[in-house]
Amino acid sequence: MTTGENLPPITDTRRNVDHYLTTDGARLRYRDDGSGPPVLMVHGWTLDLEMWEPQVEALRDSFRLIRFDRRGFGLSSGRPSVVQDIADIGSLCEHLAIGRVALVGMSQGVRVVMGFARAAPDRISCLILDGPPGQSHEPSSADGDVPLGHYRAVVRAIDTFGNKETPSKRRDIIVGWKRTVTIT
Repeated sequence: MTTGENLPPITDTRRNVDHYLTTDGARLRYRDDGSGPPVLMVHGWTLDLEMWEPQVEALRDSFRLIRFDRRGFGLSSGRPSVVQDIADIGSLCEHLAIGRVALVGMSQGVRVVMGFARAAPDRISCLILDGPPGQSHEPSSADGDVPLGHYRAVVRAIDTFGNKETPSKRRDIIVGWKRTVTIT
């Protein structure tokens, strides 16, 4: 009997490969899997990019799925900062040559993707928000949060630029999320 004889074959050794991007004083871990329209997934507080692996497994054949460890989480260096995370999305998209991207934000990641959408609405193809802050949340300028009152303005601003993708490419990419905002 040969060692490893009963193990399943490895079909794709390129899955879940960690990459690193150094930007503005931090080293960010990210993963980039799948093919199709780009989707960037942003995790919440105390989590890391590993939380997205079930979605990646389910969607990698239809979408290019990028996720990263925000500063101070997972294997990324730096101090946690929503404001810096917003800039990091831009740096990561530039590094990966992504013009327009669908953004998925979970919990505090919603504040990050909304901040990026406010700063660069022409680069957004879709927003998916899981667990956005409640209406009573009052953001502070210190943490860079985006107030809920601006959500509508952000969506309108993105819509103003028009969706350059065909209707068949626009889809709700994750079923069963608490709230979904898509640009049509």
